[in-house]
Amino acid sequence: ARNVYSLFAELAVPIVSPEMNIPFVKAIDMQLAGRVEDYSLFGTVAAPKVALSYRPADWMMFRTAWSQGFRAPNLLQLHQPDFERSNSRRDYAACAVQLRIGAIPTLTTTNDYCTSESRIEARAGNPDLKPEHSDNFTFGLVLEPTLWPREYGALTFTVDYWKIEQTDLVGIFGGNNQLLMDYYLREIGSSNPNLVRAAPDAQQIADGLAAGRAPVGTLLSIKDDYLNLQPRTSEGVDYRLFYNLRDTPIGSFRWSLNVSQRLKLFQEASPDHQVLLDALAAGTISSVTVSGVEDLLRRNGRPEWKASSTLTWTQGPWSVGLYSSYVSDFFDTSATFTGTTDPWIIDAWTTHNLYVQYTFRNDGWMDGTRVRIGARNIEDKDPPLADDRFGFSGSVHSNRGRWFYATVRRSF
Repeated sequence: ARNVYSLFAELAVPIVSPEMNIPFVKAIDMQLAGRVEDYSLFGTVAAPKVALSYRPADWMMFRTAWSQGFRAPNLLQLHQPDFERSNSRRDYAACAVQLRIGAIPTLTTTNDYCTSESRIEARAGNPDLKPEHSDNFTFGLVLEPTLWPREYGALTFTVDYWKIEQTDLVGIFGGNNQLLMDYYLREIGSSNPNLVRAAPDAQQIADGLAAGRAPVGTLLSIKDDYLNLQPRTSEGVDYRLFYNLRDTPIGSFRWSLNVSQRLKLFQEASPDHQVLLDALAAGTISSVTVSGVEDLLRRNGRPEWKASSTLTWTQGPWSVGLYSSYVSDFFDTSATFTGTTDPWIIDAWTTHNLYVQYTFRNDGWMDGTRVRIGARNIEDKDPPLADDRFGFSGSVHSNRGRWFYATVRRSF
């Protein structure tokens, strides 16, 4: 248990208003805000925010903001006793023995010892975790041009650059990296204590002797507790286009397009990560990838582009909506194309949802009732193939095909 006391304050300051008639300045507004929290486990922390907007004309506005963020580890990350997860992993140390005795041509070859299988990962809370901190900066432009009479619709376009620098990010070293560490340490005559193995059987002992290495027993579980990672930097640009056309002879239309481009996602290496990176550079270990560190853009569920579009038509009690979603391709570093060292590319994915609804109005006891019938993933598209437990990247894609639904909602 823990106690948290919070206080938030915000002040809006209109520095310049239109009534002042200052040339090239329609309005300047400032926002000053702050949050103070007191944690029984961490003490007191403050998170300030400053935002500023400048509107030189009615149809244009520049905006920027700087703030700090704070997130305390949750109680599970601090105190959860061991719990188990199952992930598909390859036992590199056992596989390296097969490579040394000539049973396989490369470390990525599959045999009884090298198959990527479900491995038990035991994770536990860490009471020594420090809270996460972040510095956040944004700068953007809002355009609301009046290129045509209002009856032909209103157009809004926004573009915002953002940057987030995080420190003491709560995470894990990673089961794959734990296996790589064991692979490296066994190459230099040691082993990773975070891996629990059974005693080697007769065949494993014989293979170890033939390879000139200590025998590698069957992997039972991987210990991978929560820890504070090194700093992470994220940068990106968000675009939004919104068009609203109301009260035409054939109804009202609303269309919005949201596009997000991630420019940078860089995770600094921890001392253990650096050990693996140096071993890889020196050739002590080979044909493997150290995951979750350095450049993470377009890798393992982190696409560069995401986009969504919503188109809505309304005429009287009737409405029709079309929603489209797009995710760009990215690399799956746990798999390679056959005969190469090129990582597997998980293809871009686009899906569409559609609904039709009717709202009862001035109709007695049915007044205010909305009936909607719709379908998700109307093209019944399968998710792109990935080297994951169920064959797709669950953090980005869904294996749910086309499915229909109906809802009834009544407002009182």
